[in-house]
Amino acid sequence: MLRVEINDMNLNISIVTIFFRWVTGLLGGCVLVTFSVYAETPDSPTQVTEQDILSDIPTVLSASRMPQPVSEAPAAITIIDSEMIEASGARNLVDVFRLVPGFVTANFDGNRAVVSPYGLSDVYSRRIQVLIDGRSVYSPDYGGVIWSDLPLALEEIDKIEVVRGPNAASYGANSFLGVINIITKPAAVSDGVRIKYTYGRQNTQDSLLQYGYAGKRADYRVTLGYQKDSGFEDLFDSRRTSFFNSRIDYRLSNNNTINVYAGALGGEIGEGKEGDAKDIPRDEHVLSNYQQVRWTYISENSGEYSLQYFRNYHDSRDSFVNAYGLYPVVLWDYDITSERHDLEFQHQVGFGSFLRLAWGVNGRIDSVTGEKIFNSNSDLESRLSRAFVNSEWHVGRDLLFHFGTVVERTTITDTEFSPRTAVNYHITPLHTIRASYSESTRNPTLVEEKAEIRICAISSDPSCTAIGSYFVASRSRGGLNPERIASRDIGYYGQITNSLQLDIRLSRKKLKYLIDWTLDNYPDALDVLGYSNRDVTDILEIAELQSTYSLDSNSKLAISYAYMDFEGGRYPEANKRFYTPSVPRQMASLLAVHNFGQGYKGSIGYYLLDRIRHLDTEDSTDTSLDPRRQLDLRLSRQFMLAGSEATISCVLQNVLDDYYEYQETDRKPISARYYVTLAMKFW
Repeated sequence: MLRVEINDMNLNISIVTIFFRWVTGLLGGCVLVTFSVYAETPDSPTQVTEQDILSDIPTVLSASRMPQPVSEAPAAITIIDSEMIEASGARNLVDVFRLVPGFVTANFDGNRAVVSPYGLSDVYSRRIQVLIDGRSVYSPDYGGVIWSDLPLALEEIDKIEVVRGPNAASYGANSFLGVINIITKPAAVSDGVRIKYTYGRQNTQDSLLQYGYAGKRADYRVTLGYQKDSGFEDLFDSRRTSFFNSRIDYRLSNNNTINVYAGALGGEIGEGKEGDAKDIPRDEHVLSNYQQVRWTYISENSGEYSLQYFRNYHDSRDSFVNAYGLYPVVLWDYDITSERHDLEFQHQVGFGSFLRLAWGVNGRIDSVTGEKIFNSNSDLESRLSRAFVNSEWHVGRDLLFHFGTVVERTTITDTEFSPRTAVNYHITPLHTIRASYSESTRNPTLVEEKAEIRICAISSDPSCTAIGSYFVASRSRGGLNPERIASRDIGYYGQITNSLQLDIRLSRKKLKYLIDWTLDNYPDALDVLGYSNRDVTDILEIAELQSTYSLDSNSKLAISYAYMDFEGGRYPEANKRFYTPSVPRQMASLLAVHNFGQGYKGSIGYYLLDRIRHLDTEDSTDTSLDPRRQLDLRLSRQFMLAGSEATISCVLQNVLDDYYEYQETDRKPISARYYVTLAMKFW
């Protein structure tokens, strides 16, 4: 049951009751508004036709791997375009996801960020799949995404499609609670030279240089960037990283293209705390790079074929000895290197106007090296093989069925099936009801399955092999089952007018075998942390709404709201932690954008997050953070400078009360921040 608290009275309302109260009431008003638009006389100069409104329904790709209007997608989707990204005033990619209903974002420190759908969050946030131009950036070692190590500039993003809910039928395991698909701009859009410099609080100094060229057969873009800041006020979490990336779009013919992507990032990020011998202040050296190539061929008779290969590489050097005069001398070695090779073939084909298919096969090899993390000098390897199919079947004009599934197997898990079925019914061409059922899994990461983290007393045995010269901080049991989720959704999408869009979804999810920390005893160590599957089924219920409204050609609003209820059992008693507090009861966002004219633009972002306690909060007591209110302001002006287009902008973040974003222990609250940016474009 979803529980709504009003004036200290608890009202238990079933998910079906909520649906009919919300949707039937909205539909009545929405349909009346739509019909009133059509009722205008043909001679009226303000008449809006059905085709005018339908043309404003955005097209998405991420739900089923096929381009389709969002009203015909088998899942709920949030679209964040480049205009919204700019208006949000976000400095980092993570901040953008505050606009997505139910998505919790937080910063563990200045260089480790969390993005987690509907809570259940820790610093790794392993239950979401993230793609950049079709390339998975999910980490094969600890899982999740290392957001600070992505060589990507916000200015390069065309749009972000966020699938809110399981989507394994399209992208396989780890598409557990959602999929983030980041789509960059074509290289031709970036024709010319762009420079950008940002200065702000926390010693923020960011710079960007970009060159793009649009040719007859080939377009390319190269971006160089640098980010520097001192992190949070009371933590050793500074960042000094440089990156580059490039994209080449080459047209062999009108229906035959090759896209080549490459990028790298390197630098130092601060780690540790003053006075902590187990976590001394230090610099962690990071290096990541990727290479990707995709060939696409479109046949008039047999559809679209694509073949993609990519390689991801990430290396972290983070080892140190204890300090503060302690004996024995202990080596803490968290060095780890991961590499991924991925090859995928896909075919999209249509059979008349009523049936479309997207099917393909995928193979992947992950390898991870971490001597003191896995107690092995050898590479640990995981292989994956996958086959998927998604279909779209139109039954008349008003009814649409979706069927999809993925079959995959890894060297860690057995063969897994993750199906999805959905039906979309168009009440009118502008009002759609969607019902769906989907399943997904999350495979154990290599650290969860095989870690044996040893802390070595190098003064007695530098090799860290003799009994008594080391202690085990973490040891995995192995043999873990994949996490499982089954989701039942019902939703409504309405294009009320060509200015107003409304998306409502109700969802009930069953989660099984969630992987959690546990304490074990071993002959060579006591109370060793490891991982195990929970033996209970958890229920997560969600009601969410998102809407965009254009007041006129100069003003736009984007609103989101989510209400969540988690019926979870307790963690093992030895850990004294709960899942339930990690799911905030409510959260909301509002982004208002206005063009004042004469080159001036302004925006206001307001974000609410209810009480939350992240899963890996250090203190074992109840340390739920108070509700968070955040107000961001942005003002920019565009003008000509030395014959070039220039934009200067000022961003004020968190102009309301200070707040704690992750935990209160050993840190100060986050206060107001400001950034000033100058950007120029040369032709």
